[in-house]
Amino acid sequence: MANKSTGSSHPLDQQRWLRFLILAHCSAQKPDGERLRRWLMEVEGDEDHALKLVIEYEFGLDLLNAYDSQRA
Repeated sequence: MANKSTGSSHPLDQQRWLRFLILAHCSAQKPDGERLRRWLMEVEGDEDHALKLVIEYEFGLDLLNAYDSQRA
Protein backbone atom coordinates (compact mmCIF):
# COMPACT_ATOMS: atom_id res chain seq x y z
CA MET A 1 0.00 0.00 0.00
CA ALA A 2 2.99 2.32 0.30
CA ASN A 3 3.75 4.97 -2.29
CA LYS A 4 6.57 3.39 -4.22
CA SER A 5 8.11 6.73 -5.18
CA THR A 6 8.57 7.90 -1.58
CA GLY A 7 9.16 4.57 0.16
CA SER A 8 8.57 4.99 3.87
CA SER A 9 9.28 8.75 3.97
CA HIS A 10 5.68 10.01 3.77
CA PRO A 11 4.03 10.02 7.25
CA LEU A 12 1.19 7.69 6.25
CA ASP A 13 3.57 5.33 4.48
CA GLN A 14 5.87 5.44 7.49
CA GLN A 15 2.97 4.43 9.77
CA ARG A 16 2.21 1.48 7.48
CA TRP A 17 5.89 0.51 7.38
CA LEU A 18 6.24 0.66 11.17
CA ARG A 19 3.07 -1.41 11.54
CA PHE A 20 4.55 -3.97 9.14
CA LEU A 21 7.77 -4.10 11.19
CA ILE A 22 5.84 -4.62 14.42
CA LEU A 23 3.68 -7.35 12.87
CA ALA A 24 6.75 -9.08 11.43
CA HIS A 25 8.46 -8.87 14.82
CA CYS A 26 5.45 -10.44 16.55
CA SER A 27 5.01 -13.13 13.90
CA ALA A 28 6.27 -16.64 14.51
CA GLN A 29 7.12 -16.90 10.80
CA LYS A 30 8.76 -13.61 9.87
CA PRO A 31 10.39 -13.36 6.45
CA ASP A 32 14.16 -13.05 6.42
CA GLY A 33 15.78 -10.12 4.64
CA GLU A 34 16.56 -12.09 1.48
CA ARG A 35 12.97 -13.28 1.07
CA LEU A 36 11.72 -9.72 1.58
CA ARG A 37 14.25 -8.42 -0.96
CA ARG A 38 13.13 -10.96 -3.58
CA TRP A 39 9.47 -10.09 -3.00
CA LEU A 40 10.16 -6.36 -3.23
CA MET A 41 12.09 -6.90 -6.45
CA GLU A 42 9.15 -8.82 -7.94
CA VAL A 43 6.69 -6.11 -6.93
CA GLU A 44 8.75 -2.98 -7.58
CA GLY A 45 11.67 -4.05 -9.76
CA ASP A 46 13.90 -1.39 -8.14
CA GLU A 47 16.88 -3.10 -6.53
CA ASP A 48 18.19 0.03 -4.76
CA HIS A 49 14.82 0.71 -3.16
CA ALA A 50 14.40 -2.95 -2.20
CA LEU A 51 17.83 -3.03 -0.55
CA LYS A 52 17.12 0.18 1.37
CA LEU A 53 13.89 -1.28 2.73
CA VAL A 54 15.59 -4.57 3.65
CA ILE A 55 18.24 -2.67 5.60
CA GLU A 56 15.48 -0.75 7.42
CA TYR A 57 13.60 -4.02 8.01
CA GLU A 58 16.58 -5.82 9.51
CA PHE A 59 17.50 -2.84 11.67
CA GLY A 60 13.90 -2.50 12.84
CA LEU A 61 13.68 -6.16 13.84
CA ASP A 62 17.05 -5.96 15.62
CA LEU A 63 15.88 -2.88 17.51
CA LEU A 64 12.60 -4.52 18.54
CA ASN A 65 14.45 -7.65 19.68
CA ALA A 66 16.87 -5.54 21.73
CA TYR A 67 13.93 -3.68 23.26
CA ASP A 68 12.26 -6.96 24.21
CA SER A 69 15.43 -8.30 25.81
CA GLN A 70 15.94 -5.07 27.80
CA ARG A 71 12.43 -5.35 29.23
CA ALA A 72 12.88 -8.95 30.36
